[in-house]
Amino acid sequence: MKTPAHAFLKAKKNPLFLLRHYITDFLFLTIAIYLLLTIHRPAPFQPLVWHGLLLLLSIPFGWIIASFLHNTGHGNIKSLFLNNLIGEFCGHFVGYGFTNFVLVHTLHHNHSDQRFDPVSPEGMSFLRFALAPTKYMISRTKEYLEFVHGKNRHYKTILHAQTVIFYINLILRLVFWFLLLGPEFFIFFYLPAVTSNILILAHINYVCHRDFKDGSVEVFNMNHNLYYKIANFITIGGYYHKSHHLKLNLFDPREYKSKNDRPLLTVNPNLEKSPLLERKFPFGNLDADERSGSWLRRYFDLDNIWTQAKK
Repeated sequence: MKTPAHAFLKAKKNPLFLLRHYITDFLFLTIAIYLLLTIHRPAPFQPLVWHGLLLLLSIPFGWIIASFLHNTGHGNIKSLFLNNLIGEFCGHFVGYGFTNFVLVHTLHHNHSDQRFDPVSPEGMSFLRFALAPTKYMISRTKEYLEFVHGKNRHYKTILHAQTVIFYINLILRLVFWFLLLGPEFFIFFYLPAVTSNILILAHINYVCHRDFKDGSVEVFNMNHNLYYKIANFITIGGYYHKSHHLKLNLFDPREYKSKNDRPLLTVNPNLEKSPLLERKFPFGNLDADERSGSWLRRYFDLDNIWTQAKK
């Protein structure tokens, strides 16, 4: 059995790998949906009081899915079979698939905050970044694949075909989960769980990577208020992003111990513009006099990052 990283290497080496993978996914989903339609049909929609409990449970469940999708993407579960099984479940649950997560996340680590980073929020507000997560992931990943396979004269056709099938598979996965769970669980549990999953992954990438006026980008751990403490408990250290970048194979990055507390920079400062000054941002925040906006935005550390250089 092959490691998750193998998918990235195959996509880089073989221009047809993703297209073949998407076609396989398409056939699997088509058969699964056919069987579900044959076995049973969803009951009529009947909203009840207890569906509110489903809504509350869906948020932490989406966070747990984010944690296991992330860890299995790095192969951090010792049993490779179990790692890939859980990864495939999480990938199908969120809609875009395990292989696509591995591809995008590997690019994030290989090109953090650089040209080919699919989850860099550079120049975006959090709202813009969070509301269109696949748009930027897909466009930057396609740019990387075109860079790698651009010499193949048929690659633009291949890329167009795999993009179309990717979106078809996205719709088929939604149909699959609707048929499997029924309308109540789909609306009150599945959709909120996927939304919470998207939002927390976007938030982690947004607040744990921070740009500065000297042109540098630094990676932070975040654990300084009640929200981050609860979120780190549920996601098994999801906001310990600096520790994760330093030790990718730790299932729980909170366990990472280092005597060296130097800043982790993914983009070095432009010394012609400004010298690198000593950083004093224990919570990943800017100084209080540089912060603005509502209390809610300050609490979630959304002020004056990624857009400050554009103002």
